[in-house]
Amino acid sequence: MATYPIDLGRSGMGAEVAMSSPAEKHYPTLYLEWDEKYDLPDSGTMTVKFKKNSETNTKRKGEEHQTVSLDILEITSVKGKKSSPAEEDAGDILDRLKNDVENSREDSQEPGEEY
Repeated sequence: MATYPIDLGRSGMGAEVAMSSPAEKHYPTLYLEWDEKYDLPDSGTMTVKFKKNSETNTKRKGEEHQTVSLDILEITSVKGKKSSPAEEDAGDILDRLKNDVENSREDSQEPGEEY
């Protein structure tokens, strides 16, 4: 059984690494697509629920390799650094400021009082 966390970085001279230094680590890509904006941070830690839908184990040049295809069923948590304000879209900044103002009004509003 594997010990967690698993560092998925690998070095080698496969086709995907031929253009870079052999000592440089390369990581598999997880591609996600959805119909709403979820504001994922630029980097961080994500916990997901998944279902393995295929697994292939091979030996090449005496080395074992494994390929796994996963269905990502749910993102259960995300922790990370947000992009800097300079990288935020102007519309996103205005929406965030508007929400901050509305939330501060709701927090300071007396019962029965309206703005």
